[in-house]
Amino acid sequence: MTPVLCLVCERPLRTPVSRARRIGSTCWRRLRAEERTQAAALFELEVTSA
Repeated sequence: MTPVLCLVCERPLRTPVSRARRIGSTCWRRLRAEERTQAAALFELEVTSA
């Protein structure tokens, strides 16, 4: 199984779906709304280029 890392804190996650859902469970909630939007946009870019 390929390791999946949080885009923000680089902690390991179980699946790409986990990353899409919360982008690193604990760090996601600490981000400001603007930072969450940027992280989600980065994730979308990564998914479409893969």
